[in-house]
Amino acid sequence: MSDRRPLVSFDWAIKRLLRQKANYEILEGFLTVLLRRQITIINIPESQGNKKNNRLPEHFSAPGLEKAEKILNYYNMDAEAKAMYDAHIKERRISNDLLETAKMEGREEGREEGREEGRETKTISVVVNAHTQGIPISSIALIVAISEEEVLRILREQGLAE
Repeated sequence: MSDRRPLVSFDWAIKRLLRQKANYEILEGFLTVLLRRQITIINIPESQGNKKNNRLPEHFSAPGLEKAEKILNYYNMDAEAKAMYDAHIKERRISNDLLETAKMEGREEGREEGREEGRETKTISVVVNAHTQGIPISSIALIVAISEEEVLRILREQGLAE
């Protein structure tokens, strides 16, 4: 026989303990150790089957309660409201995905434009430097891999040719 204890899930254990409200002290102890501060249970609402208690009292505050309230509100919706809510959430996810894709594409397009501007700036710099060194326009065109007309256009824009 093995010395290992069988593993049980947390939610199963808590549900099992809380089936009888008299076990609230065990939950208090567990939560006190887990949260490292004294926890006192004031009230345990009826089970989930009792729909009137499927709301959190307004005076409760603790981490995660906002999410719990949203979940409870969802469970209290009728089938039609749930379907409409689910469709709304699906549309929002699709919209958000489309926006993220557009942002990424826009960034990549901006990067490519920046690279192109950098190449143009480098080309202009090489053309101007080569021309000031006395290199013929035909040689500059071969070196930079552009047409002689383009070399002349750059030199005109830079005020170095007529």
